[in-house]
Amino acid sequence: MSNSESLTIEGSKLKPIKHLIAGIVFVAIGGYLIHTGSIFGWGCVLFFGLAIPASILQFFKRSYIKLDSSGFEVGYGAKPWRLDWHEVDLFYVGKIGGNKMIAIKYSSSYEKQQGSRKIASTLTGMEGVINNQFKLSPEQICKHLNDWKVRYCEDANT
Repeated sequence: MSNSESLTIEGSKLKPIKHLIAGIVFVAIGGYLIHTGSIFGWGCVLFFGLAIPASILQFFKRSYIKLDSSGFEVGYGAKPWRLDWHEVDLFYVGKIGGNKMIAIKYSSSYEKQQGSRKIASTLTGMEGVINNQFKLSPEQICKHLNDWKVRYCEDANT
């Protein structure tokens, strides 16, 4: 859904299905490793076993990014979260373990979550991220986010 005052980027239903299939495959591999006597099989079953219910929940829960004149809201997981345009300096594509993410560089005036942002930046090189689970590519989403930020931050300053 989009109009001149808002744009909603919908989540992909294909990505949770891919994660579900991968989880099932790795649990099966873990089961085989357990059968052969390998202790690593248990780790595989436990870790990837958690991906199965998470993928199922992700499939049924609506995920989205909604952009409007004051900022954007990200909905996935338990509770949607929101940032105003002035709280962000830049959006760019970053990677964690080879997986592309929408990275967030916060404004120097943004004082919330400083501790967790510092830890995230130390571990990943990014202060904040939006997971790559949408129908558009991270590059396309970053372009939309940066374009809307420029448009509405300039409108607020004039």
